[in-house]
Amino acid sequence: MDENKPITLNRDCDAVLIPVGTPLTLSKGTTVLITQALGGSYTINVNGNLARIDAKNADALGFDVTNEANIDAKKEITGDGEVDEQAVWGQLRTCFDPEIPI
Repeated sequence: MDENKPITLNRDCDAVLIPVGTPLTLSKGTTVLITQALGGSYTINVNGNLARIDAKNADALGFDVTNEANIDAKKEITGDGEVDEQAVWGQLRTCFDPEIPI
């Protein structure tokens, strides 16, 4: 995937405005720039605003849709309600956000 290359949406697609979380629908034919792609979801720049497109809408960008059942199968459920602090820190280390100091 070539980030910052203009992509034209091939169908209407749901997105979430960053950072406020306002849902919006992007129209077919809208030109966007992908700024980040992690975990199957995409952060895009659309008309100077950032928005997040979920993996289930990747086909609107021309990518394969990630099978969410496979993603869910990789999650480990402990069932005892205990929080493993080391597991939390380990997961946080996989995330890059300059506003979250780790």
